[in-house]
This record gives sequence, structure tokens and C-alpha cells, in this order.
Amino acid sequence: MKKYLLSLMTLALFLSLASCASDQKKAEPSKPDVPEEGWISDDEFRVKISGETELSSADRTAVKKASETAAVKKAREAVVKNFVTTRMKQSPGAGTYAVIALSIDKDFRDIIEGGKVISRNYENNDKKCQILYSVEK
Repeated sequence: MKKYLLSLMTLALFLSLASCASDQKKAEPSKPDVPEEGWISDDEFRVKISGETELSSADRTAVKKASETAAVKKAREAVVKNFVTTRMKQSPGAGTYAVIALSIDKDFRDIIEGGKVISRNYENNDKKCQILYSVEK
């Protein structure tokens, strides 16, 4: 009788452990880490930035356009600033910040102005726009 009771308890313990093990969630495969900002590839650079407008209008389309325009302007400035900082680190004797900024602006103006807005989110009655801005070679 003891053997029968012991084997029954062992079986119950085994079944309870097996049922607990099946409730565990399987780990989801991780997505490759692609940065949202900075150098995405050898030819693509992105910045995430917000722009705001003071425009008060009943025309929400005009307010959205004004806030997005402000964000794009700030994004272009941020790209230039990043490129200048990178060039200054690579070539310490290249000149002052202003001289390098002018050079970057001249050399990369078409690329920076030809950038695209990848995503946009509006807040504060569309007066604030956060964008992800991408420039490519």
C-alpha cells in the first residue's frame, strides 16, 4: 500500500511540474538593432527632433505645415551640427567651428535639403511636430 501511495504521489508531483513547465512563454526572436537616430548605414543619417509653431489658426492643415516646417529646419541644422562635430574630431586642425560649418553647408547643402521626413507625430493641437528626418548620399 505504501508503494502504491508513494508512486501515486510521485506521479502527481511529476504531472504538476510538467503542467507548470508548459505555461512558460517562449522567448520571442529579437529584432536586429537598427538605430533610429545617427548613422543607419554607410549612406544614411537620421535625426529625431521636434519643432513648434506659434501660429494660431482654425486651419489645422496650416498649423501642421508650420510645425513640420519648423521641425525640418531644426533637423537640417542638427545634421549640419553633427557633421561639423564629426569633421572637427577627425581633423582637429581643420579650422574653427564657423569655418567648418560653412564648408559642410556648402558641400552637403543639396543632400541635407533633399532629406525626407520618415515619420511625424503631432502634439499640442498640432502646434508641435516631432519628426524623424533622413538624409542619404
